[in-house]
Amino acid sequence: MRTRDAPSVIVPRPPEALNPLRWLWAVDAVVPFLILTVALTLAREDQGSPARVGTVLIGCVALLAFGTAIAFFRDMSGAHATWPVALALNAILLPLVALHMQVERSAVNAPVPVHLLTVAFTLTALFVAACTAIGIVLTTAALTPQWAGVTVAPIALLFGWLPVLALRTTPDELLIASVTSTVIAGISAGIAWLLPERRRWFVIPIMLAVGAVIAWRAFTTTPHHLPGRWLFLADAGLALVTGAIALASPPLSRWLRSHSTARIVVSSPPAPLHRPQTEDR
Repeated sequence: MRTRDAPSVIVPRPPEALNPLRWLWAVDAVVPFLILTVALTLAREDQGSPARVGTVLIGCVALLAFGTAIAFFRDMSGAHATWPVALALNAILLPLVALHMQVERSAVNAPVPVHLLTVAFTLTALFVAACTAIGIVLTTAALTPQWAGVTVAPIALLFGWLPVLALRTTPDELLIASVTSTVIAGISAGIAWLLPERRRWFVIPIMLAVGAVIAWRAFTTTPHHLPGRWLFLADAGLALVTGAIALASPPLSRWLRSHSTARIVVSSPPAPLHRPQTEDR
């Protein structure tokens, strides 16, 4: 007697937006920018004590480095890509921006060759550091290229404040610009991760536009009738280039991924097949 197979029951999957793990990874994407915002706010409040400010910033770097290193020991979601970006902002880009704002102020007041060469050096260092961080993120996030663009956009947000920082060369203004950039980056990262991958790209122009409006308002409210104020065009160009890279993250990420894969294949070709030797009789 033949028995009929029981009909298969298809359990409907919950919507992706309602997946609890998706919300948990969204928190993971926001946490590094939250840590950086809290640390910078505490540093701004304790400006009278350089030792305390240094302790707060070093502790922030150590915490972000620990969170970044977790990805080397266990599988993490793509949302964890915000951790190395926040680490690069705090440990590399912020010190370079602080150096650049000091030398550019001197060059704006007196555009002589010595000052201009120093500004060219700091601009080159900022560009190289930004391209290195962006290249690492875009290469490792080939499966989610639009999300990669959201994670690297905070670098363009910070660079958008360079003209303002050249006019207001105080630690308080640097911390205000950094806090503003990290707050926008954290909110945008949380929203973007909850969206489908095909729609995350639309968060990038919105966050860049918000940051540009805030920085432009601060720039226009500061008098800048200085001999070398044309140097601000170089700062704006650096911000525009990094912003364009963030907007072009999907094709750039695929190109970097395919290029790195091709180089690996070329550098390590398959081993030749060894045929068993037969004895001649």
